[in-house]
Amino acid sequence: MSRAPRALVLTLGIGLGAIGSALGADVVGATTPPTPPPVATTVPAGAAPPTTVALPAAGSRGGATEGSVAKPTHETWTPRRIATVTGLAVVALAALGYAYGKLRSAPPRHPDLARRPPDLDGVDHVEAAG
Repeated sequence: MSRAPRALVLTLGIGLGAIGSALGADVVGATTPPTPPPVATTVPAGAAPPTTVALPAAGSRGGATEGSVAKPTHETWTPRRIATVTGLAVVALAALGYAYGKLRSAPPRHPDLARRPPDLDGVDHVEAAG
């Protein structure tokens, strides 16, 4: 396979991975969490009123306050997100492997083997000295 088809396949792979990542981020970021069910506050006769519990704001992570470093209690990855990240990792590794293979397959460049333009008088003084 020559360089042009390889470059085209590599470019398409990276482009599709980037598009999939962008679409996955839009879908994940655009969804809104469901609203919590209403809390019933009926008080039986003669009983003390119950204390109210502050519910976390919609979209908060595991009940942690803003700016907190508390670990979320429940956070899962969707299959689409897993597939997107895996695809991007495969494309990145393929690009690295391609570049590494190109570097390894290049012939060594020894200074004595480099081509030099001859002098204007037609005599190459480097070859004549040897």
